[in-house]
Parts: sequence; C-alpha cells; structure tokens
Amino acid sequence: MHKSVTRLTAVALAMTGLFSQTLAEEAEPDSGPSAIDILLGETERCVNMNRIDRTEVINDRTIVFYMSGGDIYVNRLPHRCPGLRSRQAFMYKNTTNTLCNVDTIRVLDNFGGSLRPGVACGLGEFHPVSTGTVDQLKALDDK
Repeated sequence: MHKSVTRLTAVALAMTGLFSQTLAEEAEPDSGPSAIDILLGETERCVNMNRIDRTEVINDRTIVFYMSGGDIYVNRLPHRCPGLRSRQAFMYKNTTNTLCNVDTIRVLDNFGGSLRPGVACGLGEFHPVSTGTVDQLKALDDK
C-alpha cells in the first residue's frame, strides 16, 4: 500500500510540474509582432480563387499569391507549416470560389515522381501588398 501511494504521489507531483510549466509557457508575454507582421498591415479574409495566377512560397509561414490583374496578396499562416518551404508545392480545394483564412492547404510530397498530399496547414488572413513589400519580405527571410 505504501509503495502505491508513493508512486501515485510521485506521478501527481510530476504532472503538477508539467502542468505548471505548461501554464508558465502559455502565460509568457508575447514578444510582440514580428517585423514581417508590421510590414504587412491591413488584411482581408478571402481571395477569389479564379483570380489566382501563381503562388510563391517564401518560408514555412509565408505564401505570396499573385493575382490576375496585378494584385498581390501575402498570406501569413498562423503557425509554421512543416515542409512548405522545402517542397515549394501545396494544394487547396474548396467548394466555393474563395480561399479564406478558415481554409487549409496541404503540402505536396513527392514520392517516386508522383505528388501526394501531406501535412495540412491552416491559412491566415490575406494582406494586399506591393512588389516592393514582397522584396522586403524575402530580404527579411534571408536574415
């Protein structure tokens, strides 16, 4: 009986420590917006999928959408999307004509010459930008 109470106490203390550590990590103040977030400014929730001409991946959190008509939007994903930068390929599908901040993309993995959907990542909001801003984003990413 004494051994099982001791083990139970040890497990409870360990879990309390982990819980406290998790709370401390969550309670840490946000370091504030990054230089990229400050550069981007205003946002839009959605873009028209029919107008997407091409995309460019800057890093695992940043995708540039080049639209027909010359508009450019940057999507800053809320979280890092593993493999996005290295593979430079992703897919999306939607039943509407819009791609929105509540939608997901899937990184495409190359297996023996065929592309297969891999990790799914949520999109962020779309930021209308200029080509100069895209160049600045690329320069910030190189640092």
